[in-house]
Amino acid sequence: MNKTKFLFAMIIASASGILGMLMIQAPERIGAAAVLAFPGAVAAIIVSGNVHNFSTWVVVLGNFAFYFGAVYLVWGIWERYTRSAAGGTTKP
Repeated sequence: MNKTKFLFAMIIASASGILGMLMIQAPERIGAAAVLAFPGAVAAIIVSGNVHNFSTWVVVLGNFAFYFGAVYLVWGIWERYTRSAAGGTTKP
């Protein structure tokens, strides 16, 4: 496992988790960035079964998991693309 890729994914995921918490507690301060907290909000609505009453920790965990996976996957695809563009071999 690449430490840099893992650390970068953890930083982005942590920031999105904090953004999800801020979205619940102070939505007027976030503004248009609230769109980035959407995956966690959807996960919280699914888990609670209620649109109006869901747990903040589910939003934070949902955002963390979504953005960690997305960043880690995109980084891996980018590494594979740049390696093949440079004429190197790709790992399966």
